[in-house]
Amino acid sequence: DPASHLRGYATATMNRANGFVHQADIVLVNAGAFSGTVTTAQGQPVGAGVDVRLYTSNGTSRGTEQATTFTAADGTFTFQLVSAGSYWIEANDTDGNRGRTIAAIPPTGDEVPVTVAYLARATVSGAIGHSTSSDPT
Repeated sequence: DPASHLRGYATATMNRANGFVHQADIVLVNAGAFSGTVTTAQGQPVGAGVDVRLYTSNGTSRGTEQATTFTAADGTFTFQLVSAGSYWIEANDTDGNRGRTIAAIPPTGDEVPVTVAYLARATVSGAIGHSTSSDPT
């Protein structure tokens, strides 16, 4: 509702062609939403099927899991009806890529855009040796 900034959300299923919902009770609450995109470390949308989870934030660490969803074909996701406060949003795929962002829903209950970018991945190689000499060179 644009005037009160309250939100409601419902889903329904039509059981026949050209059907309609006769009555739907939607409760309006003081809440916001996160709408976002999961991207690679290079900024490209990741595609469908990435696991995205919403956690409360304890300031410096994540708290309790609140919701989970999966990305659409274009890498987007949405968490509806999120209470005002700070949250961690984490994304993980089956190849081991992962990313995290911290975002907040203001008391006005706005829809907040977010991007969760995967961390860059690299390979480190080298050799570890042992020297009996006291000279570090």
